Amino acid sequence: MNTQKILEQKFATEDLLKGPTKLVRINLSALTRKEWSAEVRVPVFATDDDLHEVCELFYDALDGSEFYEDIDFWEKGDLYAEEV
Repeated sequence: MNTQKILEQKFATEDLLKGPTKLVRINLSALTRKEWSAEVRVPVFATDDDLHEVCELFYDALDGSEFYEDIDFWEKGDLYAEEV
């Protein structure tokens, strides 16, 4: 990543090279999703409420290690700059 080029999109080059500046740390985060899935058989009369309850039961039974990362899902998390 060319940080100088990114900064030049906001500030004039001469402002970055001359005069007083301050050091800041740019912090970015992205939220990713972890998933778990299984195909199970349920009675044909199972309602959406029943299926939601089954999902909750599975979720409660897992400890988290069974989940895998969904690399196609990204959501912008916190973005902030702080003076160093």
